[in-house]
Amino acid sequence: MEVTNEAIESLTTAIRILASAINGKSTDLLAPEGRTPSLLSKQETLEVDSVVKADNLFPEDLSKLLTFTLQGNIVHIKPKNFLGSDRFARIASTVKTAGGEYVSAGKLSHFEIAVEKL
Repeated sequence: MEVTNEAIESLTTAIRILASAINGKSTDLLAPEGRTPSLLSKQETLEVDSVVKADNLFPEDLSKLLTFTLQGNIVHIKPKNFLGSDRFARIASTVKTAGGEYVSAGKLSHFEIAVEKL
C-alpha cells in the first residue's frame, strides 16, 4: 500500500481532532497568527506516530485484520479474529523482521514491537 504525504497529513489532522474530542480538549483549529495549531501534546503525537508506523509495516490485507495499541514503549499488535496459519505466519515474519516478537499468553497472546525499532 502506497501512502502519499498528503494522505498522511490528512489522516494526522483527523486523528488529532478525534483525540482532542475524546480527551475533552478544544477542537478549535485556529491558532494565533504565525503559529501552527497543535491539538496533541508532543508525547501524544509520538504515540500516534508509533502506532501508524507499526500499522504501515503490514500490507493492507493484513493490517485491516489487526489492532494496534501502544503500552509504554511497546506497540501491541492483536488480531481482530482468528488468523489461520498462513496469515499468522505472514504477520509473525513481518514482526520478526521489524525486531519484534510473538508473546504467547492464551487469550492475551499478541505480537509486540518496541517503539525504538520502528
